[in-house]
Amino acid sequence: RDRIMISIHAVNFADFISTRHSVRDFTGQKIPDDLISQAVNIAPNPPSACNRQPWKIYLIGEENRRKILDLQGGSKGFLDSISNLVLITSTMNYYSRDEKSAHIIDGSMFAMTFMYALHSLGLATCPLNASLPGKSEQAVRALLDISPPESLIVFLAIGYMKSRCKIAKSERIGNQSIIRRR
Repeated sequence: RDRIMISIHAVNFADFISTRHSVRDFTGQKIPDDLISQAVNIAPNPPSACNRQPWKIYLIGEENRRKILDLQGGSKGFLDSISNLVLITSTMNYYSRDEKSAHIIDGSMFAMTFMYALHSLGLATCPLNASLPGKSEQAVRALLDISPPESLIVFLAIGYMKSRCKIAKSERIGNQSIIRRR
């Protein structure tokens, strides 16, 4: 299938990404699963080692959402406004032992692309750490029936943003702290 690359001038990416923030102030209104599926369809092309595409998205239902958020522990201040929660995983089985971190990198790139896709649909997100202590991770795996070859990459709280909401204002580090010239 032939693909046509759009002009890099068609979208002002700098403006687009500057409007995405981690939101912790959702309306609480449930987002239809088909809108989340639409975001998955928008985000199919992040790079992955040898195009292995090891990621999966678990749509976490209402019966498990509170249990998992309690195990995760990072959403206490906005827990009740989270109506949609997903977990992104990445499967290690596609990689050799020498590629020990490749599945995490690939899954993380997918997660960011997925967050941008959700943002393009007007949905807000807040990534929540999935590096859980052993017992909490085991409990999440049991609740969602996830086997050990899959690594938990990130939980995403997804919601509609209130018309006026608070966004954490953190000082961003400058290029001089990021770029190293050698």
